[in-house]
Amino acid sequence: MTKVRKIVAAIMVVTTLATSAVCNLTASAAPNVVSDSYGAFEWESSNAAYAKTTNLCSSGTRTTSASITVYKDNTGAYVTAYYASKNGGYGTIARASQSSYKSNGYNFKMYGAVSNSTNSSAGLATSFVKYVN
Repeated sequence: MTKVRKIVAAIMVVTTLATSAVCNLTASAAPNVVSDSYGAFEWESSNAAYAKTTNLCSSGTRTTSASITVYKDNTGAYVTAYYASKNGGYGTIARASQSSYKSNGYNFKMYGAVSNSTNSSAGLATSFVKYVN
């Protein structure tokens, strides 16, 4: 029995190492944070002051991006957008911020993404959207 337990334990360690080598599987309990195995997205909800995306994948170099798009209340007319992007590995952060527009009079679409690589045609590993009114 001891030999079988050692083999099972070794298989579990290898499986855990293989899984965590690709992406971090931890999730945050913070109220304005959502995450999956590829990235985490955090935002400021009262006046859409910032949107921040973190790359949680340790495999390869990826493009991490965040944006805040501003729209007028009632009409939904586009006003402006703030954008940030960075290339890098695990832990790379892109943070878009703005302080010119407040929630009274404007609505915001906050977006974050982690790409499959730095090649724009490679597609997204994950993306997040949050609307703030």
